[in-house]
Amino acid sequence: MSSSAPKVSVIMPVINGAEYLNVALDSVLAQDFDDFEVICVNDGSTDGTLALLASFDDPRIRIISQVSQGGAAARNTGIYFARGQYIALIDWHDRWLKNKLSSHIAHLDSSARVGASYSPSLFIDKQGQLTGLGQFPRLYDIGLREVVCHNLIGNGSAAVIRRATLNKLNACSPVHESGRICYFDETLRDAVKLDFWLKIALYSGLRVEGVSIPTTHVRDTAGKLPVSLAEQYASWLDVMAKYRSSHPARVNRWFSLAHAYQLRRLALNASQTGETRLAFAYFFKAVFTNWRMVAETPGTTLIVAASVCLSVLPRRYYRFFEARATKRLAKKQLAV
Repeated sequence: MSSSAPKVSVIMPVINGAEYLNVALDSVLAQDFDDFEVICVNDGSTDGTLALLASFDDPRIRIISQVSQGGAAARNTGIYFARGQYIALIDWHDRWLKNKLSSHIAHLDSSARVGASYSPSLFIDKQGQLTGLGQFPRLYDIGLREVVCHNLIGNGSAAVIRRATLNKLNACSPVHESGRICYFDETLRDAVKLDFWLKIALYSGLRVEGVSIPTTHVRDTAGKLPVSLAEQYASWLDVMAKYRSSHPARVNRWFSLAHAYQLRRLALNASQTGETRLAFAYFFKAVFTNWRMVAETPGTTLIVAASVCLSVLPRRYYRFFEARATKRLAKKQLAV
């Protein structure tokens, strides 16, 4: 590796990632933009992760091992050792298209007011085949409402962040005893991404924007931590309480609506995991928390309502209808 600092530092946290790690790392090394380093943070893996990382013979790869501390800590560790002007994030079970970095670097280079760049993402199954589904977030005119109410970026592999953006968060981020700055909250069981993007929205003073073409493939079920719905809800409330306290006028304006959207997400998750009573409870609470959620997104609300109702069926029947609905939705998204 050159002694001069690379333009981009790619941060890849890895926790028992031997199954898909080579796909993710190959997709980074195949980028059509090559002024980067890859910092792979092995977070206490007990499978063949470390041996697989060591098998890659590329001077751009740096391997850092630490005792298991979680994905947020692994990202913070990677950023601590990063030397690049831009920080790109990728999870070990996902993959990038070859124009990922070049697209985002061009976007960020075009305006110093853009603090982070992201893109739509497409879902792949465990075999790496496109499912036809994806995440298509809003790309421009992103305000606090979009960050609070919606899953803005969608996943942990879509964003490329200006290092100067992170520097603006230094004063509001705790410092770990190791010296790393905790841009990602290491105390949270869930809602870590929400906390991170809220911090950027409230403290950086820079814009967050997207590029229009999908540049990320997300394996939608791999590598997820077993976080219960109650823990998801509690973490969300904890994050919102923190920023309702620090920025009451701005955050309280959207809290009720954001609460309704979060409850609807929990209702859908509960229906998918067969927790029928919770699904109904979350859904009705969502509807009565803020009616604007229904008025703004009637189609999505109807889909969630159907999923909640179908969750009373035996799992094999629910999965049958879920598969048919997914296939129908995939055709609709591909036609857009």
